[in-house]
Amino acid sequence: MGHHDVELTQDPAKAQPAEGSLDKVRRRAQQRKLETDQNPVLATLAGAVAAGAGAAIWGGITELTNTKIGLVAMALGFLVAYAVRFAGKGVTPLFGYIAASMTLLGCLTGNILAACLFFAKQEQVPLTDVLARLDPELVRELLTSTFSPIDLFSYAVALYVAYRFSFDPV
Repeated sequence: MGHHDVELTQDPAKAQPAEGSLDKVRRRAQQRKLETDQNPVLATLAGAVAAGAGAAIWGGITELTNTKIGLVAMALGFLVAYAVRFAGKGVTPLFGYIAASMTLLGCLTGNILAACLFFAKQEQVPLTDVLARLDPELVRELLTSTFSPIDLFSYAVALYVAYRFSFDPV
């Protein structure tokens, strides 16, 4: 036989792919299936709802305790992460970015709501009146006047938690 000739064999064991390569093919097929089942739109909607609920809880806890509690930010991150994970069925980092974005919005909204609740209580006016007067300049003022350096740490932990637990890497 020349070096271009192929030896034909009747041994079926030699004709089948190696066991390890079959596992790789199965894993790739499973990964493709999971990726096609992902739903980033539903994940974003669920994340927004969770962030809104978390912001309301954050505002309420802050108003009741008169203290910003960093663990509330982390809890908000978990809440958003699981909403994104289960609604979106995410297996790629995109879902981590969605959850982190929604968590940041939830944290900022929670801080703004807490400041509005505090102001409404102090001025003895309905919260709806305070919320109706919100504009971008007032929001900026509220965020800067209530900002504390520990907020950066709390937000960072919340964003990490949201990213880390929002998708199931396969």
